[in-house]
Amino acid sequence: MLHGIALWPDSGLDEEANYRRGYAAAYADAKKYKGKFRYYEPSNELDNWTGVLGDGGSRIQYNPLRYARARGFIKGLIEGIHDADPAAKVIIDDAGWCHYGFLNALWDDGVRWDITAFHWYSDQGSIEKSGCRNANVAAIHAAFGRPVWITEFNLRSSLSRDDPIARSTWITQFVAQVRAVAPRYNIQAAFVYELLDEPSAKGGEAFYGIFDKDGYAKADWRAIFVR
Repeated sequence: MLHGIALWPDSGLDEEANYRRGYAAAYADAKKYKGKFRYYEPSNELDNWTGVLGDGGSRIQYNPLRYARARGFIKGLIEGIHDADPAAKVIIDDAGWCHYGFLNALWDDGVRWDITAFHWYSDQGSIEKSGCRNANVAAIHAAFGRPVWITEFNLRSSLSRDDPIARSTWITQFVAQVRAVAPRYNIQAAFVYELLDEPSAKGGEAFYGIFDKDGYAKADWRAIFVR
């Protein structure tokens, strides 16, 4: 099973203090759930938290002070999980687009994880020819030599409002693409965002569900099971 840890760095702490904070939280969580969860995706889209100027394809586009804090925090999360549960696998993600520059920087700085993840939405183009730099982001993420997971994907809700048919069409096409190229890029899993609508959420967040708020299936639901 996959478990997420909803925690972010503290911009008021330095890198070392953020490392300790991340380590303590992750160690406690992984110790509590040892044997119950095999995969952990600690925190979420820290590339965005760090601050991006440009398309995110290179480290110079990230705020250096916040990047250092995020780097310490991520190292703490990874090492805390591994120390508490050596069998657990840690997933580190970026928000898609060309934000692989954040992961490249972490890797260059010696940070290591078990599974590389990214998020992908319809307005970002194709994972093999993105809307930024025409980059093959699937290949770039595969280049870390780790299995690749796409831990969020969907039609951007702000483009379609609540249009399950449009979303179903895009999801069907995306799932078919991922299935076709998965062996080439070692893509092992992809997760639609999200299960249930959240009408109380602001903007497009309200309608990403493949089921409505009451649990009734929308047209999106069948698109996930394309064969």
